[in-house]
This record gives sequence, structure tokens and C-alpha cells, in this order.
Amino acid sequence: MQRMRLISKKKRIVLLFIGILLVAFVVFWGRREFIPPTIAQRLDHANMLLAAAMDCYGWSVSSLDAVACQGNLRNAAVEYRSVIRMQPKSADAYMGLGETYYCLPDKGFKNGYLVKSLTNWRKAVQLEPKSAYAHFQMGQTLDHLGQHVAADKEWRIAHLLSPHDDSYTDPLPPGARKFESDDDD
Repeated sequence: MQRMRLISKKKRIVLLFIGILLVAFVVFWGRREFIPPTIAQRLDHANMLLAAAMDCYGWSVSSLDAVACQGNLRNAAVEYRSVIRMQPKSADAYMGLGETYYCLPDKGFKNGYLVKSLTNWRKAVQLEPKSAYAHFQMGQTLDHLGQHVAADKEWRIAHLLSPHDDSYTDPLPPGARKFESDDDD
């Protein structure tokens, strides 16, 4: 009888130890899989999708490739909107969403995505008024919408914010470049 109790006691200790290990594994290992991504991780993922879509358009040769590119853009838009829901003052998310809408083709409705793009660029400029990139891209969108005077104004602001970056002077008409040399005199 004594020997039976010792074996039973040893078995109980082993089973208890295995149970504790199992619970610890489930609690600590299982918890990692359910941690939601951070705002920065979501923003990085959206930027990655947008970059993949832009690369995709560079090499796409068939309509199926174009559909895949648009899928990346739509997924990027979903990610940017989720970042905006979590952090409404993220100028980077508004810039990314503006660029995503700018790249999506307007099928079936007149300038629908361009108007959405402009809305997001305006919000980005409101949140980060010293961003030359946001002003420049807002000018690009305005220009595509036919609002050339407003586009020229945004391009000038972008150039004033970053005067040494030649990429912000390219869309300016030749007469507008005159003010660059006036500053040097």
C-alpha cells in the first residue's frame, strides 16, 4: 500500500508540473499572437503596400498586373484609414492616404479619387503646414483637377519651404521661376 501511494504521489507531482508548464505556455506564448499592431507598424505596412503598388505600376504589362497593383493601393488605403482612426492627428497617414487616392484610377465617377486625395492633402497641410512635400502634392492634385492657379500657389509654398530642393520647382511655369533668382541678388 505504501508503495502505491508513493507512485501516485509522484504521478500527481509530474502531472501538476506538466499542467503548470502547459498553462504558462498558453498564457505567455498565446498572448503574443493577439497583440494588435501598433500605429507605427500599421503606418509602415501601409507605406510598404503603397510602395509595392508604385513599383508594380512600373513593371505591369497586363490588365491582371494592374488589378494586383490596385489591390495593393486599396489595402494601403484601408491601413491608412485605420491609422487615422487610431491617431487622427497623423499627418503622415493623411499624406499616405492622399497619395494612395491620387494613384487610384477614376473609373465610373468624375475625379472621385482625386477629390478624396485633395481632401486628405488639405488635412495633411493643416496638421503639418511646414511640409513642402504635402504642399507640392496638393498642388499636383489641384493641377489634375484643373485648378491651376491654386496649384501654382501650393507649388510656390513648397518651393519657399524647401528652396534648395529642385524637385519642388519642376512644375512651376517658366515665369514663376524668376522669383528664385530675385532671392539671390
